[in-house]
Amino acid sequence: MQTDPLPRHVLAINDDPAILRVYAEILTDEGYLVSIDIVPPTDLSPVHTVNPDLIVLDLIVGHQDRGTAFLELLRGDPTTATIPVVVCSADTRRLDELADQLRVWDCGVVRKPFDIEVFTEAVRVGLAKGRARLRVGARPGCARPRS
Repeated sequence: MQTDPLPRHVLAINDDPAILRVYAEILTDEGYLVSIDIVPPTDLSPVHTVNPDLIVLDLIVGHQDRGTAFLELLRGDPTTATIPVVVCSADTRRLDELADQLRVWDCGVVRKPFDIEVFTEAVRVGLAKGRARLRVGARPGCARPRS
């Protein structure tokens, strides 16, 4: 369970509402604030609005890989490039194809079906990486007031 005084914010993106409910339940129980979306956005304005500390992303939406294009967009923008991402997918073939690129993008990977402890550990590791990056320098243009 997280111990920060203010909850860390996780954006979960998955086209299956049942999976989103599972994510929300697990992450809320761990003390995180959770926002959900059923498709990866085609522009970054929703990410800027939500300003998550971490994104949990499924690659495949409606039998199409929309997650990779979203990751390219996310990593290509200096205001979102350092947001930690945990890719959580049942498409093991696609995960294997993208393994090198996901490492370049510094994404955590969780294969579905997943063990809850594996999932929560991937989220903790991703958030720790994000905090380490923020100590070096805040994400430009994405300061979220902590009141």
